[in-house]
Amino acid sequence: MSMKKILMTAVAVSALSASAGAANAALSLDTSGTGSTVGTAYLNPTTGTTVESYTIANEFNLTSTTSVATVLALKPTTATSIGIGNYLVTYNISGGTFDTAAIAPSSLAITTGGTGVVTSTSTVSATSISFIVNQTVGNITGLALTVPVLTGTSRTPVVISGGVQTTGSLLPVDGGAITPVTIIDYRDGLKFTATKNDLVLTLASAFKKFVVGTDAVQQNIASAVGFTANTGALASDVVYKSTGASALVAADVVSAVLTIGGDLSAFNVKLGAATNTGTQGADVSTVPGVITADSTNLTALKTAADYIVLAQKSTPVVGTESAYTVTPVITLPAGLTPLTYTAKAIGSTSFEGKTVYAPWVGDGVNGVLYTIRLANRTTTPIGSVKVSLMNPETTGTSGTVVSSAACEVGPIPASKELLITETTLKTCFGAFKRSDVKVLFQGAYTDITAKLRTVAGGVTTYIPMGNGTDAAKAD
Repeated sequence: MSMKKILMTAVAVSALSASAGAANAALSLDTSGTGSTVGTAYLNPTTGTTVESYTIANEFNLTSTTSVATVLALKPTTATSIGIGNYLVTYNISGGTFDTAAIAPSSLAITTGGTGVVTSTSTVSATSISFIVNQTVGNITGLALTVPVLTGTSRTPVVISGGVQTTGSLLPVDGGAITPVTIIDYRDGLKFTATKNDLVLTLASAFKKFVVGTDAVQQNIASAVGFTANTGALASDVVYKSTGASALVAADVVSAVLTIGGDLSAFNVKLGAATNTGTQGADVSTVPGVITADSTNLTALKTAADYIVLAQKSTPVVGTESAYTVTPVITLPAGLTPLTYTAKAIGSTSFEGKTVYAPWVGDGVNGVLYTIRLANRTTTPIGSVKVSLMNPETTGTSGTVVSSAACEVGPIPASKELLITETTLKTCFGAFKRSDVKVLFQGAYTDITAKLRTVAGGVTTYIPMGNGTDAAKAD
């Protein structure tokens, strides 16, 4: 080629670069539905407009040699963006490294309407690879590097960038550098779900059964319990359990054990079907709160269709107010390490009835006398009155119940009163020192009057008791 032709080519490339930059055009990684692939999956398998990185499950065991096959296609802005000339084509990587062992000039393919050839590799390193390309006829319409990517073990998103320059003056071609694109990212492959159901223990059964529509021997504390695949906004945005485009799904769970947290002393906990009647699975009695899924339950867990059930014991026991959690431990196939799941809040149980609160009540150790007076204004007995400590200064178990439990102190006969003294409370809870006291009774606020009396140093003080928002009526 004559000196004049070389000069004209350089001027043409410079002009092309300048005009492309002025138009804000840029060479880009081809993320269309038939462009770049990672792990045999296209970066955009459906829309061809939004990058969909290859997502590797956090459950997948990465090693220093974990390799993902990639084809990193470059797309010029227009069919005439890269014309006749010599070019330096560069790919850069962060968050992972290139597997340089197999890199050769043939690793870069050229799509062209004319004649072009990759003459050599310029630089080859774990983080940057460059090729010398000579285009002699027509225009380059695409470039594609086939290279394995090593992910490493840090689970850092893998990002590709780079650019095309002229070899002589290193002028940017087609608008400059390739816009960085994340080609590999990471997230949990499986989610654990459980929809809670709050239950109320009935008064009619002395708090041994539930109110959920009807008086029931057993009820669901949580429904839709199980595992689901952690898909993205698009159906194609799945989490892969391998480097070969195989998605991690709930059906991969091999076994599961569920631990239920909360006070189960009054119940048996079961794992079973959607209804609250019939066989629900074995009662948990030898190890309260731990459920091993059998073949039937495991199948339901894999579709997030199982239920956790609280069942009345064969000899009914008075229930307790409690919140419940569930924590799964699962087994996955070889090559996958299960996530460590945090406890998930599910249902709770509470007592049916109305509540009033007495502030700052002591156990009498300081010489102050306390009396909570509840007066039944109706001609019907109030069958149950329970007291519990909201925030005891001293916790313990020296009374008839633990300081975190409720203590039965009723009933209140028709048109009579109930006196709850510091001695009553100390008998229930032991030496708790002082606390706010919750009083739960069977009835409506209009059924009673409620007041707290304290006697200290010969001075008597009366304190109205409220239900949390309004004071109990004493008219």
